[in-house]
Amino acid sequence: MNYLAIFILFFLVGCGHLKTKSLEKNLKKASQAVCLSSDGKGRLGILERKYVFSYESVLDKELANWILALSFPLRDQETFTIDWSKENQIKFESSVEDKILKENKNINPNSLHEFTQNLGHLLHEIINRNDKVNNASPSKFIWDVTNKELLVTNRSKTFKASFLNLAALGYFGLMRIEYMGINEQSYKLELVVRNCHKK
Repeated sequence: MNYLAIFILFFLVGCGHLKTKSLEKNLKKASQAVCLSSDGKGRLGILERKYVFSYESVLDKELANWILALSFPLRDQETFTIDWSKENQIKFESSVEDKILKENKNINPNSLHEFTQNLGHLLHEIINRNDKVNNASPSKFIWDVTNKELLVTNRSKTFKASFLNLAALGYFGLMRIEYMGINEQSYKLELVVRNCHKK
């Protein structure tokens, strides 16, 4: 019986190491664990409505852009693009905003725009941190890292991003982005990373 107890204990301890790694409390290393070229599954919550999709994302440093492609069942593919190829300019383009506004009449277009703008600025800051770019402009966010997650919030506390489940290969397996705007206009985007394509 003692051998069985030892085996079960060994098995449980071993399985615990397979799930997730502990995160060093180092902001630079934590931001490098955000995988911006990946594929997986995701879910978008808009007010009371939920959208499930597959996704692919590509970071192209040479062209200075990042593209997120969302594939919804029985629907056209939607995209979210950030382009910073022109100096001191960040350009955001999203076909998702138009789709959401058409399907949800109670949405405030300004709050949806603020959600996507915050998301765009967050991803651009992550890219700058990973590329060790010296950005003179101050951060639009408050950054914090624990031994389990990287947390980022905007100054008005309406936008929050958490990066969790650090995989054995060194990237976050879950990205959760939330926004709570005026009149309880809420949005939640979750990306579950299946494959990270870091170069």
